[in-house]
Order: sequence, then C-alpha cells, then structure tokens
Amino acid sequence: MEFCGTENDVITVMEIFAGIEDDCEMSLLYHNIRFIIALKRPTTNPLDNDTSIESTLLQNLDIAASDPDELVFDRCLEDVRDLAISKCKNMMNELAPPIGQQDAGAEARLQSLEEMIHPETFVLQLVTVKGELAPCLLGGRGKGCVLLHHHGLPTINENDGDGDDVEVVPATEITVLENLLFQKVVKVSWKNEVCIFKSASVEGKSQLIREIHVLRTLEEVRRAGDGDGGENNDNVRLHIPHFLGLVKSHKSNGIIGFLEEYIPSSQNLDNDIINTPSSSENNNTPIPSLSEKKTKWLNQISESIFFLHKNNLVWGDAKAQNVLVDGKGEGDAWLVDFGGSWTQGWVDAEVAETVEGDLQGLRRIREVLGLGGGMES
Repeated sequence: MEFCGTENDVITVMEIFAGIEDDCEMSLLYHNIRFIIALKRPTTNPLDNDTSIESTLLQNLDIAASDPDELVFDRCLEDVRDLAISKCKNMMNELAPPIGQQDAGAEARLQSLEEMIHPETFVLQLVTVKGELAPCLLGGRGKGCVLLHHHGLPTINENDGDGDDVEVVPATEITVLENLLFQKVVKVSWKNEVCIFKSASVEGKSQLIREIHVLRTLEEVRRAGDGDGGENNDNVRLHIPHFLGLVKSHKSNGIIGFLEEYIPSSQNLDNDIINTPSSSENNNTPIPSLSEKKTKWLNQISESIFFLHKNNLVWGDAKAQNVLVDGKGEGDAWLVDFGGSWTQGWVDAEVAETVEGDLQGLRRIREVLGLGGGMES
C-alpha cells in the first residue's frame, strides 16, 4: 500500500505485524530507506493504570482483534497506521531526504536486489511525550534494537529448492527495475535479460517451496521433451513461465526466492480485458473477434492445466487473477502463481491443491469468459 503527498514523495507500507497482546510493528519504505515504526507494550506492572496514548492504541487493537468481524480489526489497524505515519513523517523526512539529495549519482544508479532487500534501516518507537504521541529514534545506520518480528524476506534452505543441480544466482548480480508487489514480485534484470524475482512472506515459506518445486519439475519435463506437450510438441505451446534459478542473499545467508521468465506487457485476466474488443495498429492484420480471443485464452489455460496434471502436478490457486494476458491484454494467456492455497468463489477448501480443485477453477474461469460449462481432462 502506498501513500504520497507528491509524485516523488511516496511511502510504501511493506508489512504490519499486530495482534492480541502483541506489539505493533510496521515496516515502511521511503526514499529507498526502510523505517520500522514500533508501538510497544508497557514494561510496567500490567495492573498499573497506563494512560499513555500508545497503550490505548494497542488496547484498541486488542479489542478489534477479538471482534468476529475481521473488517473491524482491519479498519482499526488502518487508523493506527495512518496516525503512526503522520506522527513520524517529519523525522522520516530528516533521515531520508529525496534520493537526489542523498547522493548525486543515486538517481542514475539502479539498485541491486541485495541493496533493495537490505536497505538502510531506522527504527522509530512512538511514545507519549507531554500528552502527545511522538517518535523516538531507537536504531539506525547499523545500530541494533530489540524487535519482536522479522522485517525482511525469509530464507529457505537450498535443499528446499529441490536439490543442487539448479543455478543459484547471487542477489548482488541482479538489478532491480521495478518493485511490483512489496518486494514479493519484482521486475529485474539478470544477464541483460528482463525477468521476474519472486519471494515469500514469513508465513508463506511453504508456498514459495511449492512454487519452486512445480516450476523446476516443469523445466525438467520440458528439457526431457517427453512428447506430452510443452516446447517440443507442435500442437501445444505451454503457457507457463520458465524457471531460471534460485536467488541467494549473502546478507540473509540463504535462498530468498527465485527467478522466472518475464511475461511482457501483461495484465491479469479481468473484466476490463475480457470485455474489451481487440484492436490492431496494423490495418493488414485481421482483428480477432471477442469470442475468438476468449476461446483462444480458454484453450491455452486448459492445455497448460492438463499438461500439469499429466505430469502429476497441480496449479493450486486456480482463478482468473492468476492468469496473465500478454501483449497489453491482446495476446496469449499464461498461468502464474503455483504456491497453492485456494480462493473462495473459485476453488472450494475441501478440494484445494488437487486435480479436482484445478478443474473446478477452470470451469469458473470458463464461466467468467462467458463460454459456458466446464471441461474435463
């Protein structure tokens, strides 16, 4: 989530940790510098009457977290977040001036992936001072402080990445082009080729391991050319990004994610794309009808799903949002996101991460495309 006062004054909220009887810690990115803002529980006797503003805010979060309506907690957390940012903004401006003022060459120099995931970090604790909530600088520029939560990307073992025959790329050799989704999905350059870096949240390590396994297995099948489809079959073009390698961070001392093929000019398969007639800048190129375009996408999605199943693999979270259409929504349909799980309205919980679940999701994608009932493999 992003907040901005001007085009060049953007604060990106990376993560927020909060819960019943827990401290609240939020990780923000501002001018390529990370700020961790903390609201901490009092260390005094819990029976003492603590009237500090931070204690009241944490108590409000406790009450909201106990409410059966999850939206109550979400709204309370948003209020706390907005208040924290407003109170810390002046200090953040002092510690993180605009990039051009930090370093004369900073605007022209692209970050490495290692630099992006391990930015300079300051820790600010919000405390009550003379009846007002105010930030106190706890740590920064290499000075440590005690935090209850891990801020940054989790690591997995190389063995979790399915063995030792895969290329492992140092994060220092990868250049960041665009942070697409909170450092979880990043457009990068490696060996002068544009690709995608994917990582995981602390809670999502198993999903990262699952996705690596699926994509690596597909690469082995593609290389073997067993005739079941993919790159060596003239009748089938597998529309699943290629797996390129694992990514290792020296500072994290572990595997932090992987690289996969970049799908250019892609958009999620949503109503805007589904209901937009095709266009062409070349008058000599026949323009496919809307029905023809939808049928092509369904065939590509179906062929990719059936190829997975023939090789004892499952897509998992089958839904239209996990389909990318290249060529600015005019081209081919690609399956992405193989971390598993399920989404209400697309796949039922009891068939999550199964062949049946994939087919259920496929039927619902077909319905969204307006092409009728389901298909079976």
